[in-house]
Amino acid sequence: MSLLICLMLACETMGLPDLDGLATWYGIDDGSGAVFRSGEPFRLDAPYCAVDAALWHEYEGARLLVMSDAGLMECTVADSGYLANAGEFWYNGNMWVAGEGVGIVVDIPHDAFVRTWGDDTQRVQVWRLE
Repeated sequence: MSLLICLMLACETMGLPDLDGLATWYGIDDGSGAVFRSGEPFRLDAPYCAVDAALWHEYEGARLLVMSDAGLMECTVADSGYLANAGEFWYNGNMWVAGEGVGIVVDIPHDAFVRTWGDDTQRVQVWRLE
């Protein structure tokens, strides 16, 4: 099924996305001994994600559907960081500077991210599933 059809079905089923933003990745080493803010052991292939620390209390434990033109994944918010002020991200050959109209930055463990999108930061639509 094409991603356009998936996006159309998602909009038909769940309405318009809750937020537009960026999906990025973090954690290129194995993270031995590290834990997510939720207390779950850190794994590079985990279907978890981080949101900005200011959004933690609103999104902790929420399941998100994150979709770009190149793929989609479901992840659970298990971590946070200072993502809204992280500086500059490159996506699809363009640079985004913190504060330029992005509603959310979803930071996903490296291997889970690469499985869906490769290494490139993605402009995404985000639906909250619960």
